[in-house]
Amino acid sequence: MASTYTSTLKLEKPTQGEKSGVWGNTINNSITDIVENAIAGLVTINTWTQANPAIATLTTGQGSVTQSNAAILNLTDTGSLIPTGAQGRVLVPAKSKVFLVINGTGHEVQVKVSGELGVVIPIGQNMIVVCNGTTVLDPLTRLTLDQILSYGLVAVGGVDTAIATNRAVSLAGTSTLSLADDVKAKFGTGNDLEIFHDGNHSYIKDTGSGDLRLLGADNVRIQNADGSKDFLVATTNGSNSGRLALLHNNSTKLRTETTGTTTFGEANVQVLGSDQPTLSLGTGSTKVIWRSGSGSPEGAVTARVGSIYSRTDAPSQGTPTLYSKTGGSGNTGWKAVIVAT
Repeated sequence: MASTYTSTLKLEKPTQGEKSGVWGNTINNSITDIVENAIAGLVTINTWTQANPAIATLTTGQGSVTQSNAAILNLTDTGSLIPTGAQGRVLVPAKSKVFLVINGTGHEVQVKVSGELGVVIPIGQNMIVVCNGTTVLDPLTRLTLDQILSYGLVAVGGVDTAIATNRAVSLAGTSTLSLADDVKAKFGTGNDLEIFHDGNHSYIKDTGSGDLRLLGADNVRIQNADGSKDFLVATTNGSNSGRLALLHNNSTKLRTETTGTTTFGEANVQVLGSDQPTLSLGTGSTKVIWRSGSGSPEGAVTARVGSIYSRTDAPSQGTPTLYSKTGGSGNTGWKAVIVAT
């Protein structure tokens, strides 16, 4: 009777009474070598179909060393068979097996059973994957963001309770923490601070009590996306500490000073609602205005003594163009100081 073979590693199982005189070869070639390969064997996969995805199917066989019963899969692409931008794909048999995969192809490579989902090995990374007889899985526990924030990745203090405290998250090199749209990074016991993107806009949202504070050792800047233009610069250090500047196209237009503000360029006062453009000086009982409009202000414009009015409706020769409030109350007491010539 012919030999049978184990379902996973395909080790030969000679029938009782068979293999007379060749047991040594059978044990060495069909059992021992396969076990060695399954425990510590490394096979290099370097043949791919030139497509996207580029396919490499592991060889199989009964009673012999094959690619599919090796412990370590060393993935390479020395012939540049995988097209630029394409993904490699390694097809493994639907048999239970653990593989250590070394991805040296220069491309992402997915390890999978044909027709099933699999595990993507990033460029230049090494991973352990497991086929459970149906599909390929990542057996290692991947921490969720909630678990990282609760327990941390790097201990910097003691652990005294059921939940670890005094922990820190450390990402080195070019590591990236990516959150999908509408996934919020929340801070504070009551989740008072949220940072997120909703698919259209980005938000820094303070939902709790207290202030939302932006702190800077030298300057606090609001800039465009590539950092090439300043819109607002708050200076927090040096001789100009406390200065706030508003800029247009990197040119300062308004700046606070110890004595007040400095305006650079034209200060254009526009109409607010149905009222006329007005410049106010002082407050309360000392407030005076400079207003512009059509016609005479007498009986029409209410202001305190010391206020000024500019007439803008192109009056004819001899008609007043500038008025001063010299007395009276309410909207009376305006006197012409300049007339059109």
